[in-house]
Amino acid sequence: MLVAVFAVVLSVVAVRFSLVIVTIRGMSLAPDFEDGDRVLVLRQQLAGNADYDDIVVVWPWKDRAVDAPRDAYFGSRPYIKRVVGLPGDVIVTDISELEVHERDKQRHFYDENGKRSWSIPEGHVFVQGNSLGGNDSRSWGPVNQDAVLGTVVTKLSRATRQ
Repeated sequence: MLVAVFAVVLSVVAVRFSLVIVTIRGMSLAPDFEDGDRVLVLRQQLAGNADYDDIVVVWPWKDRAVDAPRDAYFGSRPYIKRVVGLPGDVIVTDISELEVHERDKQRHFYDENGKRSWSIPEGHVFVQGNSLGGNDSRSWGPVNQDAVLGTVVTKLSRATRQ
């Protein structure tokens, strides 16, 4: 009996540390995932490295020396994005894909045709939302795999705002 109880407790602990529920803020992957949707995420340690088209939850600021931007809505929450580039890939973006307020700040990284090439280094991924002008690798650059919380397993019921 004691062994069975121990096994159940161990299973609950294992599930708790392998899965996490994240509430989405923003419309980055709309209409598939919208503000207030909740997703079940398999932590990266168990999911392994992300692959093309995986929907991942990332904390792009994790490997940076600066804190995440903190605003009233997003705070320093993680982002939900789609993996579009893996190590060794070269991704070409256009300056028109950036939010208008980002274009002037980043113009010096783009060539005369408004293009920028991103070489994805080992241990990194390039992630994007569905819409143009959002916060994703087009602004941040490649994201360290250590900043990937995990891969979305399924969408759950929507969260209710209090």
